[in-house]
Amino acid sequence: MDGLLVTIRLLDPPLHEFIPKGISYPELTEMHFPAIFEAAVSVSNLGIKGLLEIMELKHQVSLIRNVDGKVFSETSSSLSYKVGTMIDVPRATLIADEIAEEA
Repeated sequence: MDGLLVTIRLLDPPLHEFIPKGISYPELTEMHFPAIFEAAVSVSNLGIKGLLEIMELKHQVSLIRNVDGKVFSETSSSLSYKVGTMIDVPRATLIADEIAEEA
């Protein structure tokens, strides 16, 4: 994937679209993202430059930013990445302006 966009989407379906509580198991995010960031840092250290894009939003962004800080601190590294979402249900098109504030 050297030089190419790598998009990661977690856990389908996004439950917050269907039930009011939203994120049911935030500990899954806390488990996934160290592995994602550690892998991205490892390949980056080998000279492989992937463009990381994570498809999660709002409820997860602060958790993702917290995890990246820990991994980057522990590995004395950093890399840029994007956090966004996919507009895949009719309701999302109606609130796209609100979604864009987070993406």
